[in-house]
Amino acid sequence: MKRIIYFGLVAVSGLVITGCLLTGQITIVEDVNIGATTNGNISVFHLNLNNNEDYADNFDKIKSIDGVSFVAKIWNLEDSASTAKIYISSNGSYSTTDLVEDNAIKILESPAVPGNDSILIGWNDSYRYMHNLDSLFHYVKDVGEFYVYAIASPVPFHDSVRAQIVITMTVGN
Repeated sequence: MKRIIYFGLVAVSGLVITGCLLTGQITIVEDVNIGATTNGNISVFHLNLNNNEDYADNFDKIKSIDGVSFVAKIWNLEDSASTAKIYISSNGSYSTTDLVEDNAIKILESPAVPGNDSILIGWNDSYRYMHNLDSLFHYVKDVGEFYVYAIASPVPFHDSVRAQIVITMTVGN
């Protein structure tokens, strides 16, 4: 019996030493309400994850970003179909679609949104429409804040975007 207890303690000690019992997974959900955007009026949303208590408390303990997805409701306020795109950047001063497309990182492109209609992209579905995940993961893990832009094509466009970003990360000592 003592032998079994001894081997059990050795096994648990090994798990503690390797960190298996000192890590956990955290999911953070933040609103990203970009609002109405047109080709003549680029809207931008400043997302500062450091304002989230769970993120701020664990920023220096992030082991990995396991997933980032978006839940988005996109309204197309034009008569013809359009495709919404979400970009991120460390710069919040882009004022034209060309500046956004040339300088920011596209992270999501929706399916076509019919004219005068809307679509909902669920968190599980968003992976089909996401791009440049390595860059997005970098911003989440290493920076903690960035600007989110929404534009659409073709021009002219007039969309309204309400979204949430869902981040799952592993943290530990």
